[in-house]
Amino acid sequence: MRERKSVFAMALAALTLFVSLWSAGAADAMTVWTEHATVKIRRTTSPKTNQTAAVLKAARNEFEAFQLVVTANSGALSGVDVNVSDLRDAHGNTIPADQIMIYNQAYINVATVSTIQGATGEWPDALIPKKDAYFGEVRNAFPFSVASGRSQPVWIEVYVPSTAAAGVYSGSATVTASGRSPVVVPIQLTVWNFTLPSTSTLKSAHSIDYHLVPLGHGLGSYGSPPSSSHLRLVKLYAKANLLHRLTTNYLPAPQAMGGGSNSQIDWGPFDTTFGPLFDGTEPLPGGKLPGAKMTSYSMSFSGQDTNTTFLRGIATHAKAKGWFDRLFQYTLDEPSTSAHWQTIRTRANALHQADPELRAGVTTSIQNATSNNVAGLIDLFIPTVRFMDNKPYGREPGGEVPGGAGTIGNQRNKYPQETWWYQACGSHGCGMVGGECSTRRDTISIGPPT
Repeated sequence: MRERKSVFAMALAALTLFVSLWSAGAADAMTVWTEHATVKIRRTTSPKTNQTAAVLKAARNEFEAFQLVVTANSGALSGVDVNVSDLRDAHGNTIPADQIMIYNQAYINVATVSTIQGATGEWPDALIPKKDAYFGEVRNAFPFSVASGRSQPVWIEVYVPSTAAAGVYSGSATVTASGRSPVVVPIQLTVWNFTLPSTSTLKSAHSIDYHLVPLGHGLGSYGSPPSSSHLRLVKLYAKANLLHRLTTNYLPAPQAMGGGSNSQIDWGPFDTTFGPLFDGTEPLPGGKLPGAKMTSYSMSFSGQDTNTTFLRGIATHAKAKGWFDRLFQYTLDEPSTSAHWQTIRTRANALHQADPELRAGVTTSIQNATSNNVAGLIDLFIPTVRFMDNKPYGREPGGEVPGGAGTIGNQRNKYPQETWWYQACGSHGCGMVGGECSTRRDTISIGPPT
């Protein structure tokens, strides 16, 4: 009997050892770790096994994100899903889970290296939400699979409501996968005792060509006057920008939406559709950034650039609506010929004749404007960012400095108090598609955000 007990005990010990080894192997097959939001996680990035929690700090009315990364160490993973809990402090205050967005990080295959620091292959790009914030629709980004030896980041973005109490909040994110034990990742969020404004104090003017938006969604060509479905989609893009404290400055022309005659615009349709974005009355998803306002408005003047009655009408309406401090004319883009500089003179003179307070904005440096005798007509200088602090060398060794030697070093004191700048595609060309420079005329041009 003692012999049988010993055999049974040995068998039980062997079984226990087998189960322990199997459990360890199962755990090792899926590693879950965290990373800062600013780090680019590539498919082959090795897991950082000492980073198993998320520690965040944010003000009220601020977004703060981190990356939760799932690595398939041995064998592919399937059915991977991520869920987050409410965040609670010690006094019963809660930041609900519906204020936390979960995104699957998609990748783009880069075929052409753009800098010496870069590399070809897959790089993180689009964020696909688990649940759409605008319509509440569940997307197909989850659950997902991870190939063996690969890493897949999940972007988790916490919004701290403007009414949240200051303090330390705790919660968790749980990762599940088919045939694997759940992994719980602790989240700690410190909410500081101050509130960020909903409207950014740093103005922006981000160009999205609204003509191409319906085409990109398979809804046909943008018409004049536009259809209600097209306008809803264009406005949705503007709301998405505003949710990130960015302003869409390229909006449909009021005269194309409502018509008019004798240089008088019917502003009704424009005011109804886009006015709330300027007034701070447009509700954003989840009540986020309450009262957020667009910070710039590029007036539409196509074909009316010397019609002072038309231009004055825009100024009068903008003043009546409280938008005038954000109104400007995009007078000309990157002038380079004598005809361009003459166009600036003609348009800016008409603009100032219509209303001396109207602002003419030109994407050029003060050096170029001065040498072409139009600096006194430009109210908003918009040079490329490199012209604000240029380097003493050109694109090729010994080559001419782009913008001229006069742009070398810090140029800020040469410009008016309010000066904008932008990043253009001068380094690698415009029309980047799929990581490659394209010359196709049907590609979307990447406009320069200001």
